[in-house]
Formats: sequence, C-alpha cells, structure tokens
Amino acid sequence: MDSTQQKITTTKDKILEVAIDLFAAKGFDTVTIREIARDVGIKGSSIYNHFQSKNDILEKILEYHKSQLSTTYFAEKTDEETENTLQNASLKEMLLDLLIKSLQNLHTPKLQKILKILSQEQLNNDTIRNYFYNDYILEARRELQRRFDKLLEKGLINYPDTEFLANEFHAYVIYKYYENILLKREYEIDVEELRRQVVNHIEFFCKTITSY
Repeated sequence: MDSTQQKITTTKDKILEVAIDLFAAKGFDTVTIREIARDVGIKGSSIYNHFQSKNDILEKILEYHKSQLSTTYFAEKTDEETENTLQNASLKEMLLDLLIKSLQNLHTPKLQKILKILSQEQLNNDTIRNYFYNDYILEARRELQRRFDKLLEKGLINYPDTEFLANEFHAYVIYKYYENILLKREYEIDVEELRRQVVNHIEFFCKTITSY
C-alpha cells in the first residue's frame, strides 16, 4: 500500500473515531460535519472525500458495531464444533459463554460509546432504531433460539418453547445494557461484578429450565 492510500485510510478511521466521540457526547443531530472536521484537523469539505454525508458516517459506525457482534456473539460454528460443545460442556458453561460474549460490548470504551449512541438516538433516528431492533435485539434472540433448539434436541433442557426461553434469557442482557450504558452514563464498568451477576442469573435460569 502506498503512502497516499495509507493516509486516506488513516484519515477515514480518524473521522469515524471522532464522530463516535462527538455523537456519544452531544447527540447525532447536534453534531455537524464542520465540527467533526475541526476535531479531526481537516477542512469540512475534505470529509466528503471519505463519506457522502453524516448519515454515511453513521452507517459505517453501525457496520463496525455489527462486525464486532459477528466475531463474538454471532460467531458461526460448524455442526461439528456445535456437537463437540454440546458433548463436552455443561449447560451452565454453554450459557455462561454465550452471555459473556453478548455482554462483551460493555468492555471497551469505543463499543460503550457506540452503545450510548444507540441508547440516546433509538427513539429519534430511524436508521439507529431499525438497526437496534433488527440486529441488536431480534437477531440476538434468533441466535439464542437456535442454541436452545439444539439443547432441546439433545435433551439437555426440558422446556419446549425455545422462543420464549430466548426472549427471557436475552431480556437480562438488555437490562444490563441499559443499566450500564444509559443509566450510569459512565465507561468504567466493574467487569468482575458484572460477571458475578451473570453467573447468578445463569444458575437460576439453568435450574428453571432443567426442572420444568
């Protein structure tokens, strides 16, 4: 890659980083292209060499967030990998791994800021509302239901309504998301305490669905 291309890539990444900071701090509608450019250290018109509009910047931020979900929570496994997991891990271990991954977005300041943007703008911005509902909530529940279907098929759980299980299990994730990102409005999250709460939740959940 030549130096010109490297500079373009670096500038584009810097625009995204600055936009995430500003959108999280001030709100998407309040922030202007000129303000983003100023904080990046370029002219306002130069941003259009990298993005078509402020909405285009937002779309790229959401694409980045989705890519992080796909490498953790929604990471696809082969049938053989799934089968090995079902044979070698306890129900508690499988659910703990799944829920810890779903909460992984709370661990880094950058992802926390993106979640703060989603929280603040989901009622006002159609792009964010659709992304939050379809990708962050519905897709997560579909993935959970697929996992519970496998557990039911293997006789590891007894409760037959896997859609209900997915919704109930995921509701705790959404609750912790709101508590840590929207209500506390802070980036210093006690990961160990969060893990302790998650373990307690899973132990209670496992007892419920195996004793049904």
